[in-house]
Amino acid sequence: MKSLKMLGCAVMAAMVVTAFAGAGSASASVLCKTQTNPCTSKWTKGTTLEFGLQAGTSALWKEKSSGNTLKTCTNATIKGSISVEGNAFENVKLSVPGSGFVWSSCTTNTETLKGGEIEIKSITATTNGTVILKGFEFATEFILGKCSYGMGASGTDLGTLTSSSTGDAVIDGNALLENSNGICCPEVVWVEQFTLKSPSGVPLYVEPS
Repeated sequence: MKSLKMLGCAVMAAMVVTAFAGAGSASASVLCKTQTNPCTSKWTKGTTLEFGLQAGTSALWKEKSSGNTLKTCTNATIKGSISVEGNAFENVKLSVPGSGFVWSSCTTNTETLKGGEIEIKSITATTNGTVILKGFEFATEFILGKCSYGMGASGTDLGTLTSSSTGDAVIDGNALLENSNGICCPEVVWVEQFTLKSPSGVPLYVEPS
């Protein structure tokens, strides 16, 4: 009996060690100023990033079923600050107020009803990241009236953040917005390209922490 108890204790100890070892080897994403893995020069908490519509492009809201363009905007901004730097267990996150997510010069009125969070997940074997939007709500006007759209409970995959050594990282957005108004409002695919405007000239890579 004593031998069985000792064996049981040894097994439990081994499980604890394994769990801590696994926790220690876990990794999530950070924004990095250098192309190093793991990152040696993180973009720090509180840093404000501003992305603007890429020159020569427009933001498009397209009907999912037909692919027809429902609305076009020629100016747009996403501005938020790093709320989570990123660590072994949590990806880098940006907090964006409603006033920090703006479309303008649009063919129909557009407004941001609620701000939210941007999470960036490292893409394996690259210095790029997947951009996830959470909590945002938007409203716009179509033929049948005002329609509201959101990100869904678990967030929406906006697209890919492509790193840059010269400070002009790009987000290629192509996302299905969740309809909050029912059958009278169309299902919308939002297509847009953003470029990092500020801080200017600072390299940006998505790296494991």
